[in-house]
Order: sequence, then C-alpha cells, then structure tokens
Amino acid sequence: MSSGAILGPVIYGFLSVTFGAQYGFIFAAMALAWVAWFYSRYLGLYQSVEQSQSHHTSKRTIAYLYLGTLPVIALIYLLLTHLKLFDDVAFCVGGLTIIAVLAIAFFQKQDDLKKMIFLLLLNMFAIFYYACLNQISSSVMLFISLYSHSGHLAAKIPSQIFAALEPTFGIISAPFLAKYLASAVHKLRFNRLLLLKVFLGLLAACLSFWLFKLAADVGAHDQSWFFFGIIIGNFFLGIGEMLIGPALLSAVAYLIIKKYQGTFMGIWSLFIAFSGYFGAWIARVTAVEGTNIESIALFSKAFGIIALMMVGVLLVFVLLQPLFKTLVADV
Repeated sequence: MSSGAILGPVIYGFLSVTFGAQYGFIFAAMALAWVAWFYSRYLGLYQSVEQSQSHHTSKRTIAYLYLGTLPVIALIYLLLTHLKLFDDVAFCVGGLTIIAVLAIAFFQKQDDLKKMIFLLLLNMFAIFYYACLNQISSSVMLFISLYSHSGHLAAKIPSQIFAALEPTFGIISAPFLAKYLASAVHKLRFNRLLLLKVFLGLLAACLSFWLFKLAADVGAHDQSWFFFGIIIGNFFLGIGEMLIGPALLSAVAYLIIKKYQGTFMGIWSLFIAFSGYFGAWIARVTAVEGTNIESIALFSKAFGIIALMMVGVLLVFVLLQPLFKTLVADV
C-alpha cells in the first residue's frame, strides 16, 4: 500500500508531463490488469479452496448477489450526481451509526463503557489530522501546481511527484519511531503512551502547515525556502501518520472487548471518511483562483488558517487530558 502511494504519483507525474495525462490512466489500467493476471497465474494455490466453497453456493444465490448490486450502483450514481443529497445521506448514515455505537456502549460494563467513549473521542481528534493529510492531494498540490506553472519549477519536474513525499517519509521514519517508542512502552502506561502519540501526531500536522505557510510566504522569491517548507512539512505529516494511525488501530484490540472490535474497526473507517469530507470542505474554503504570484501568496493565508485550526485542536486536546485520564485511569 505504501509502495503504491510512493510509486503512483511518481510514475503518473512523469508520464503525464512527458506524454500526456491520458497515458497515466492507460498505465494504471495496464497495471491493474497485470496484477489480476499475476494473481490468477501465480496465486492459484487458493483456487482449490475457492472451488470447494463454490459447491455450496447455488447459481440462484449468485444471481441474486449480482442483481442485488444493481440498486446499489444506482444509489451510488444518484448520490454522486446530486452532491447535496450525498451530503445529507452521508451525515444521516454516519450520525445514526455513531448513535447506534453509543447505544451499544451504554449497555456495557462501566469500565468497557469508559474505554469505548475514550476511543471514540480520540477518533474524533484523528479526523482533524487526516483532514490535514488530505490537503496533500488538494490545496497543497494546487499550490505546488501553481508554483510550477508560474515558472518557479523546471518544466520536467511534475508537481504530482510531491505527493509521494509524505508516504516516503512515513516509511523511513517508521523503524526509528518503533525503536524509540519501544523504550517508552516500559516507562509509560498504555493510556499515557496512546495520548502522547495522538498529541505528537496532531502537533506534527500543525507544524507541517506552518511550514507550508512559510513556503507560500517566501517561496515565490526564494526557491530554496519553497523546497524546505514543502519537504519538511511532508516529513512531519509522514511522522504524524505513523504515530496516530497504528496507535488508534492497536487501541481497538487493547481497549475494546472482542465481540465489538470489528464494530470499532468499522467506526475507524467511518471517521476516516468524515475526515475526507472535512478535508474537502477545508479545500473549498481555502480555494484560491489564479496562477500569478499574488494568487500563490494567498495560499499563505489558507495554510495559516489550517495551522491555527490545528493549534485550537491541540489546545482542546490538552484541556481534555483530565477527562481522558479519568476514563482510562486503570489502563
């Protein structure tokens, strides 16, 4: 997954610059076809298991399965062509899901209830981090593209390759974080270490957008500062993802009773979806039109707004520490 996040922007960026954007899509289709062929050719060892299971599935059941996908496809098409309806449905479904999970939580033992509330609150803070992370492919990429079109970058350097920086730094930093955090495991209780990781992840997102603001402030006049802000900003985002994501996923297994762990994994995916929606809203609010230096400079204000938002999130997170420690005092 991480290798795809790195190679995808690099390969597509150079193909689109050298030959045209359509060749990037052609390459993606060919890559998918190759993966499907490789799976069927070299991973056929699972075929016998699949065949043995298929004997228990009737043709009528398979037909119902395929027919059942048609209304789902129609619903998705309807939602994508009516974005206001999509927003309303997404909020209703998400809200009802959270209410259902809270209802389940309140029927648990007091200790389990506290752990579930604690994890839900941390997932809410993760929304803000992943909303910032989503800006890599929206407002930050638009800023880099405008910077490139204004003649500040060489024509042969595709702006898309900058999207590979964050996953690259995530992979590079993972062994070092694992090494140094391993020593903290023996010194801190699980709840303290989890809160520390989430705090550091949110702080990393905050620092990254201050650096993006720096790139927008002086990058038009000094290319070295542009590269410094963009590269180090992505470095902090990569570290933040390695801190927040694994920490909250491991917390599901550590804090939640076994029969509801799958439910909370689904809640994690739901909150990631919320972060995508929130990230799109941030991108719309901070949208900048034009391709001149003045338009590029306006990104300084946009990135500053996001950085200030993260400062506010960090302050709220710090103020809620007594509540967090009360919810999981014995963990």
